[in-house]
Amino acid sequence: MVVLPNEKAVYEAKKQILQKEEATKVEQASLIAGTEYNMMFNNVPLSDVLTRIETKFNVEVHCSDKQLLKQRVTADFTDQSLDNTLDMLGQLFSVTFSQSGNNIKVKK
Repeated sequence: MVVLPNEKAVYEAKKQILQKEEATKVEQASLIAGTEYNMMFNNVPLSDVLTRIETKFNVEVHCSDKQLLKQRVTADFTDQSLDNTLDMLGQLFSVTFSQSGNNIKVKK
C-alpha cells in the first residue's frame, strides 16, 4: 500500500484489513509538530531565536544576560547548521558559544 501525504494506513484487527484513510487536520498537525525548520526571524527577541535553535537542534542554550536576550534579531538561518547559526549570532552580538554535549553556553 502506498500512503501519500495527508493519508494514513489503518489496520482493523478483527477483520484483518488494512485500509487507507485521509488523516484529520489534528493528526497531521501532531505528526509534523516540532519538525518545521523555517528559521527566518523578523525583529524577534534573541530569546525566541534561541528557543527555536533548542527545538531544531535538540540542544539547551544557557544565557544569563537578560539584556542580551531582549535584543532583536532579523535574520534567516534556514538550512544552516548549528555551528553556522551560532557563528552568525556570535558575530551579530559579539558573543561566543561554548558547547558541551547538548548544552550550549553564551559568553560575552
